[in-house]
Amino acid sequence: MDETTQSELEKILRKFEDDVKEQSRKVEETKQEIERFQGEYTRVKRDVIKPTMEEVGTYIKKLGHEYGIIESEDKISMDIIPKMMNRIILDRPRISFDRWATEINIFKYPTFTSGASSQRVKIEDVTRSSVEQNILDVMKEWERKISNRYLD
Repeated sequence: MDETTQSELEKILRKFEDDVKEQSRKVEETKQEIERFQGEYTRVKRDVIKPTMEEVGTYIKKLGHEYGIIESEDKISMDIIPKMMNRIILDRPRISFDRWATEINIFKYPTFTSGASSQRVKIEDVTRSSVEQNILDVMKEWERKISNRYLD
């Protein structure tokens, strides 16, 4: 085999090896970022989202309504149950904060029959104030949909 062929083969295979190493590095970096995020999500869910939901829920109860919080490893949801509705009726507002790779996906269900809207946010953007605002947003949309239903 001539030297040019050898040189080209060596160049091609070294580039391949470098690309494999780079991909492995990226995979490991992504894995570490997901693990870091999982721990951070657990902390934010425990220290920010849930206490804010509970605080808003306590106020909702003070107004004579009910709420419920459902929690799993990757998700925390809050249902607001207005006093005119019973627990069987599904047309009540819900908000959910789901872990999604390295972001939080916020799902807003103003009513279950209208579907959900969602947005992805960075974990550092999830504050007590932003959780309160998202709950308020879903309640405003619920009010709009309920009012429209009864006015139509």
